[in-house]
Amino acid sequence: MTLNPEFIERLRAVAQEIDNTPFTILIWGPGVPADSNQGRKRERLKEHLKAVLGPGASVVFSEDAEAEFQELGLRGDIPAEYIQLRAADAVILIHESPGSIAEAAAYTDELRKKCIVFTNRRDRPGFAGRTIASLKIEYVEREEWVECNRVTKVAREYVEDLRVRKFMKVSKTSFDWEA
Repeated sequence: MTLNPEFIERLRAVAQEIDNTPFTILIWGPGVPADSNQGRKRERLKEHLKAVLGPGASVVFSEDAEAEFQELGLRGDIPAEYIQLRAADAVILIHESPGSIAEAAAYTDELRKKCIVFTNRRDRPGFAGRTIASLKIEYVEREEWVECNRVTKVAREYVEDLRVRKFMKVSKTSFDWEA
C-alpha cells in the first residue's frame, strides 16, 4: 500500500517539531570515569541518546552540570542534585552505585514523574530496593550491562514518550493542514 505523499510530509513535519522541542535527559549512576560495567553502560547510553534524539535534546551527567555551572557545586551536593533534577525533563537512573541509591532515596517524589530506573534484580531488595519501589523499574540481567541493546531501546522509548508528552503540552505549532 502506498501512502499519500502529503501524509508522509505531515509525518515528517510533526516528527521534526518534536525533535526540535528542547528536552534534557539527566543520567545518574556510577561515576565517571567508569570502572564498572554499569558505569560504562551509562557512558554508552549518553552517547547513543545524544546521537539519536536530534537537535533539541541534550543528555547530561551531574558531573557535566557542575563543571558548566560552578555555582551549583558551591550550593552543596544536595541542592545541586535537586536543581539538576528539577531542570531536567527526564532522568535515567542506573541504580548501581551508592550515589544513585542515595539520589533515589532523597528525591523519590520528584523522580516518580520523569524517571526510569535500571537495576539488577536482587533476592532481598533491602534499603536499595525500597528506594525505587514506587518508580518505573527495569530489571537488568548482569550480562546486559555489557551488551546493552535492550537497555538502550527501553531508555530511548521512555525518553521519547516523555518528549512527546512535553511537546503536546508546550507546543504552539500550528501546521498548515490544521488551519
